[in-house]
Amino acid sequence: LPIMKVATDMLVCGEDLGFVPACVPPVMEATSILGLRVQRMPSDDVDFGNPADYPYATVSTTSSHDTSTFRGWWEDPEELSPEKKAKYFKEILKRDEEAPEECTTEVVEAVVRDHLAGPSIWAI
Repeated sequence: LPIMKVATDMLVCGEDLGFVPACVPPVMEATSILGLRVQRMPSDDVDFGNPADYPYATVSTTSSHDTSTFRGWWEDPEELSPEKKAKYFKEILKRDEEAPEECTTEVVEAVVRDHLAGPSIWAI
């Protein structure tokens, strides 16, 4: 890892999702490798991650190469049930009105703003 890091000026991000052995977080911290936080793949026992709670040394995102796009997730009731969509809209986006069925421009803007406002060093 140290050789890889000195070979480039790019930020290095580790995919620390799912089951992560206990030895990984200290190595990532010691080598300044950023963690990855995909909002719909939280490490805690919750339905969604909250970008406001992510550590600084992370990349926050709504999706990854292993998931559908945010729009695809929002509009597919197999992936996001109407109940969970309402919960996301109320608890994460702090909206009181009913969650729209379609992924509107307003929803996308709110989600992007939410990620950009979080403490993660980088939001995608």
